[in-house]
Amino acid sequence: MKHYLGTGTIGPQTYPEISLSEYERGKAAAEGVRTLLSAEEKFQMALENYFEYENELLTLGLRFMVWHKVSESVMRAAKATTNRRLGNYLAMARMYLDHTDRELKSIYGKSSTESINFNSARNEQYDTLFGYRVMEAIRNSMQHNCLPIQSFTFPSKWEQGDNTTFLRHGAEASLSIKALARDGKLKPAIQAELSALKSDRLDATGLLRQHVEGLGAAHAQFRLCTKERLDEWEKCVRSLKDKIEEANGEVIPIFEAYKMNETEEIDVEKFVFNSRSLSTLATMREVSCATSLSRWYVSNRLTES
Repeated sequence: MKHYLGTGTIGPQTYPEISLSEYERGKAAAEGVRTLLSAEEKFQMALENYFEYENELLTLGLRFMVWHKVSESVMRAAKATTNRRLGNYLAMARMYLDHTDRELKSIYGKSSTESINFNSARNEQYDTLFGYRVMEAIRNSMQHNCLPIQSFTFPSKWEQGDNTTFLRHGAEASLSIKALARDGKLKPAIQAELSALKSDRLDATGLLRQHVEGLGAAHAQFRLCTKERLDEWEKCVRSLKDKIEEANGEVIPIFEAYKMNETEEIDVEKFVFNSRSLSTLATMREVSCATSLSRWYVSNRLTES
């Protein structure tokens, strides 16, 4: 069998021949880049779900600042919406973790250092961050027990500026420890931690931010352990791209590789390269892993003149 590159378009073109080794390396590169893109997209989806949760609280706080009262219907809708936002994030976060673990094993092997390091980072966040452990328990509890956010408060507090005072408004979602405790499937260690707390209410947002930080730390490890292989894939794709562009005398961002039968009439296998995916992936890997959320906040406080 012989192997060729093509533009994947109808019309006259030159099909440069490549070796079996180039074909196999190119195939691995194309599949690998798609896999890394998929992981980045899932991580971004989880962050988007987290953003929607926080944005909901900001909107509720602004509503209270403007009208200074919240009706029963608004309160019920707020609980339903924030529970949905929280559930969306936790489901997407779990999807990211499970899929990424499987994809790392498919690239590097089940017992690879890369897979072990990723799962070690993931387990470290669980062991270190109370919020991470609670949110993992909540994800399971939402499926079998109850919705975690049971109450809302709209605190307001006077704050002294340099020349004047400001009345700060907010919206806080709370978890009920008693409601979580009714879930008989909680891990004993989590059950003991929750039982040791003096208050029945936990701030959902603070705990959620810890979980997002933990997820980001695991993703940072994912980026680190895939960097060397990604560099190899990028060199491979660019080498094949240069070859087909030189043969055809034009820029070709998307091209294909073919494995032909003995008569060279039928392609028995082919795969597609999209060199733009490399720049897209590079851009996505520059996005923050959000590992400092517990120290960040947003405010619309006016600047004193």
